[in-house]
Amino acid sequence: MKPTRTFFGLIIIAIGVIFLLINLGSMNFDDLGKFIIFWPALLVLFGLAMMFTSNLLYSVITILSILLISFLALADPYDWQKKEDIEKKEISHPNIAAVYDKTIENFKFTLDLGAAAINVKDFDDSNSDTLVKGNYGEGITSLEENRTNEDHAADLHIKEKTADQSLSTIINPNKKRFMDLEISNRIPTEFTVNSGASKLDLDFSNIDLRKLTVNSGASAIKVKLGNKSDNLESEINCGASDISIMVPEDFGIKIESNSVLLGKDLTDLDLEQNKNSYSSKDYDSKTKKLSIKLSSGVSKLSVKQY
Repeated sequence: MKPTRTFFGLIIIAIGVIFLLINLGSMNFDDLGKFIIFWPALLVLFGLAMMFTSNLLYSVITILSILLISFLALADPYDWQKKEDIEKKEISHPNIAAVYDKTIENFKFTLDLGAAAINVKDFDDSNSDTLVKGNYGEGITSLEENRTNEDHAADLHIKEKTADQSLSTIINPNKKRFMDLEISNRIPTEFTVNSGASKLDLDFSNIDLRKLTVNSGASAIKVKLGNKSDNLESEINCGASDISIMVPEDFGIKIESNSVLLGKDLTDLDLEQNKNSYSSKDYDSKTKKLSIKLSSGVSKLSVKQY
């Protein structure tokens, strides 16, 4: 057997093992990003496969290399993937601070970014007219903003002018592409995020969220919803992803999914299934309702109540 065939065979086996560990819960999709920094090693191993004539020796070297890379990626003994030293800069564009007058009764916020880590939480300041504030990493270089304020409704759209969808992020995964946002918990809010392959940590537990829309590539999506609204709509369209949603226990839940779910954790919800739909047995009689529409690639879904 030629070393080049061994190279492709071992790589396919390694990928299969990784996804098997994800399905078994021993790894998650976040861990995949830790391997990206080592992608040039594939070129080295392929080059060696072109040079070696001994398949046995090449197999030993390749297996040892895969084990070493796995250790360096997951254990990170040299802090190559350490995030604590990320420099943040305050959003200084005069329009991004999103200050509106006190007559606003509804807030619609749309965020368009390339591949990034996006974190959302609330802030509470009854004396402030600010509806959203935040900071972002230097990998996000150029933002544009459009906003309207009509009929007591505020509409804010923040868009990355040259969105980094994937290539430069894969080549240099340590680019500081993140955005941390704080949204006022005083105003009923609709939030839409359109992004590339991303890590989303969206905590709306103290925000009066009325509608959540997520359009993304393959992502790790973590959402925590609150109970300030009686009717909450959520729509998630994404690539192959790991999706986790936390819902208050007093909500009736309806889930419509057109996705291939390799794993789903809905066991604590006591839902009735009708083809691709799952719903609480007392959904129609519940005062508070949540509807989730999911369309994704091969994914994992977990929905739990708290």
